[in-house]
Amino acid sequence: EVKCEEFRELFMAYSYLWTEDIQAKFNEWKEESRNPDPEALDKDPVLSAFDEQIIKYKALEEEIRELPATKTIGWVKIDAKPIKNSLAMWVAKWTAQYQQYLLEKVTNRVLDLVQFVSETDAALDTEVSDTDRGTMLAVMGYLRDVRKRTDATDAMFEPLRHTVSLLSKHQVQTPEDILKQLEEAPLAWNNLKKKELVTKGNLQEKQSTEADKLKKEGKEFEARVEAFFGEFRQQMPFEYLDDYTKAYEKIDAVHHGPNDLVMTYSDGRTGPLGSVTEMQTAADDLRELQELFELYQIEYREIN
Repeated sequence: EVKCEEFRELFMAYSYLWTEDIQAKFNEWKEESRNPDPEALDKDPVLSAFDEQIIKYKALEEEIRELPATKTIGWVKIDAKPIKNSLAMWVAKWTAQYQQYLLEKVTNRVLDLVQFVSETDAALDTEVSDTDRGTMLAVMGYLRDVRKRTDATDAMFEPLRHTVSLLSKHQVQTPEDILKQLEEAPLAWNNLKKKELVTKGNLQEKQSTEADKLKKEGKEFEARVEAFFGEFRQQMPFEYLDDYTKAYEKIDAVHHGPNDLVMTYSDGRTGPLGSVTEMQTAADDLRELQELFELYQIEYREIN
């Protein structure tokens, strides 16, 4: 019985392979092994760390392969082939978790860039008239997106090539179409960056005109915020009211609308002040426009 138990323990030593959650342990390892470089744009563990894990589980596969398939203890003959096969299947799943993550990372990043370049390249060909602010904002949104992802994209090609090499080292083949797109992507990306500069230059005059309008809108919004705050102080039930339903009606009207709050602008125009919710939405929209036009962004204080 003791010898049978000892033989059983040979296999139970690998019980973690089927008792632990592979995805959870992988995520835990990924978090603990994050790239410590503060300047790194990709915070995933470095490729050498993935390589170590894959080698570790490959060594386990070999270790399990060397376990005895049968054992005779006295008059008992034990067939261990089923448990060996099961262990081999489980350790292969652990190995595949690291390999598949890298393969999907390469595939997803290449496809994402190819799609972005294709869509943005077409969008930058859009004709923008002097009076079509909507189209201009759409094109400028694409220019902003190119700007935002430039650093990360410039730095991604070499690591992706190294990842493909690492996968190949461990007999994992990257699809041919992905390899082809990865090879062509740097040139397509550089061409897009050049086109972004040309498009930005072509829009410069129109953008300058719209930027002046936006600055004026920003000033008007500041005046609107100031006027709204004055009305807010007057309308809110800061003092006790016998009829609390009226107090809640006032709060709801100012916060959610509708209400009859109006203001007069410096040029004599009048317009509705709106509600707190509408003011917050207007502030978000204005901030987005300021970002598109690369203007100084005002942090509008939320009204509580």
